Amino acid sequence: MDELVAFVTARLDEVETAARRATSGPWRQEPQEHQRIVGPTGVVVCVAGAGEMSDRQGQRDAGHIARNDPARVLREIEAKREVIRQCADLHAGDSPLVAYSAGVMLRGLAAVYVGHPDYQEAWRP
Repeated sequence: MDELVAFVTARLDEVETAARRATSGPWRQEPQEHQRIVGPTGVVVCVAGAGEMSDRQGQRDAGHIARNDPARVLREIEAKREVIRQCADLHAGDSPLVAYSAGVMLRGLAAVYVGHPDYQEAWRP
């Protein structure tokens, strides 16, 4: 269990570092003729479209980027860290059923990193 907790914690640390290095939010989406702008007020990050088809895709991409602004990502990381703390505490308790359930939840958190070279198949939910 300790190895699984360390793995998920390390991935969250990586995501947190990337979020803190990004332009601070709140980010927004402002459709323009051939670009979609995301970023906080005064800072522009563009997702450009090359034509009608890519313009529609650019708008979808920009919307996704804006919804994943660094402030939201950091809140999600803190929430996941709390889940990890609670699961680790539950896993260390006296109830085998509760410990098993905590392990299931932790494996679920780890599953999003299945492509990472340190991910272990034994963790797959």
